[in-house]
Amino acid sequence: GAATDWAGVYARHVLGVDPAGASLAYTVFFASMTAVRVLGDALRSRVRAARVVLLAGLTATTGFAIVLLAPAVRGAAPAVALTGWALAGAGMALIWPVVSSTIGVAFPGRSRGLSMVTTVSYGGGLLGPALIGGVAERASLWAAMAIPAASMAIVTVVAPRVLAALTTAKS
Repeated sequence: GAATDWAGVYARHVLGVDPAGASLAYTVFFASMTAVRVLGDALRSRVRAARVVLLAGLTATTGFAIVLLAPAVRGAAPAVALTGWALAGAGMALIWPVVSSTIGVAFPGRSRGLSMVTTVSYGGGLLGPALIGGVAERASLWAAMAIPAASMAIVTVVAPRVLAALTTAKS
């Protein structure tokens, strides 16, 4: 939700990009996410779920950090931010598919775990953009964009441990 609803606004109002250029932020995020998702099955077939989510989380967290640091790069802030959005999209691409499939395999025939993860995921997609808007109004959009960066860092720490525990218990 942060990229969908706020990437272009961030580019326009924080980085000073013209409206046509600002739309590239989400385009780059989504194109990167799509490309990695298409190629993700090949990686997932060779690498454990917990490792994939760790690498994906580190990539996405790095991307969000670059987006936050972009305003400090004089003269190149828009290009730096686009790099950040590309990394954020690449990292985000595999987290949901890997988490949901691992939970589905760990709890066959029982949908409670998957339902909980889906609820949190979609809830974040609904509430996150509104939260970012509220924080942006009271503080700044730059400060508000720290929310998805921090959230992604938490996912990077927690999700691989949960998936490792699930796959170890299943073995």
